[in-house]
Amino acid sequence: MNVSFYTDEYQIYRVTKVKSTLNVLTSAGVVAVKALLFLLIALFMSPSFRL
Repeated sequence: MNVSFYTDEYQIYRVTKVKSTLNVLTSAGVVAVKALLFLLIALFMSPSFRL
């Protein structure tokens, strides 16, 4: 095993780790936005809410 093989593997590992982290963050953000929208709609639809 040579050193360049290890560095290549490490780079690939780092890139996949970053990508998966971004995927998790994106899906969490989408869920948070959906929950916020749902709460806002529920608030506006509730009869006790008056502007």
